[in-house]
Order: sequence, then structure tokens, then C-alpha cells
Amino acid sequence: MHRDKDCLIKRYKTKLPKPEENWPVNVQKVTQYIHTYLFDPDLTITSMYEKCNITDKNFAGKFSVYTGLTPKKYIQHHRIECAKEILKQAHHNHNTIIKTAFKSGYSNQSTFTKAFKSQVGMTPGRWIAENNQGKMQGKM
Repeated sequence: MHRDKDCLIKRYKTKLPKPEENWPVNVQKVTQYIHTYLFDPDLTITSMYEKCNITDKNFAGKFSVYTGLTPKKYIQHHRIECAKEILKQAHHNHNTIIKTAFKSGYSNQSTFTKAFKSQVGMTPGRWIAENNQGKMQGKM
């Protein structure tokens, strides 16, 4: 199962939108940095800005003009979308959600659950139950 999740993460990373050449260099650089470290729980906005030499106080707004999301929301969006892919493929047990949280870049289940609920509108447990129910009904 561990290998399957790693494959899903690698496949998800290949589908990430590429920065466009006409974007400002610092937006391209931050986007590439995020794509490289997306699933690293140590990725923070502060560390990313430091590594990419971002000093512009309005950078988040500038980034959102080109990507549609602030850097924080961009990271969260892609982590949760990848987590949903992992949860679709998972053999569900009591460790599924915590393992998915760690694999998708969260350092704890609480933060993952809050981010998931914020983006998806329900907890990961409820999302799993609703998605599994649909699969079961399709088999009848």
C-alpha cells in the first residue's frame, strides 16, 4: 500500500499546472518550489519565501493573479486533491486517514481534517463513507 500511495503522489505531481513563461520570475520560482516540496510537511510559507528570496509584502496577491490562489491556498488545494486520490484507492481501516494526512504533506491529522473539511465541505471520514457507499450501490 505504501508503494501505491507513492505512485499516486508521483502521478499527481506530473499533473500539476506548469508555470507559464510570461509569469513574473518570482511567481514561476515559487510555483516550482511548491511543486518540488508540496508533500513535505516542513513546507511553510515563511521558509518558502526565504528560500525563494521573496520580500514583497504583496506577493500572495501577485501569486493569486497568476495561479488563482494564494500560495497557502494553492498548497492546501493540491494536497487535498491528492489526498482524495489516495483515499479513493485506499483499503480503509482505522489508520487510513492519518496515513493519508502524512502522505499528503500534513504533520498531523487535526490540521489535515480541518483543511479537508474547509476545501471539500466534509471530514475525510464522511467523504470516505459517501464515496464507498456510491461504489457499493454501483455494484448492486
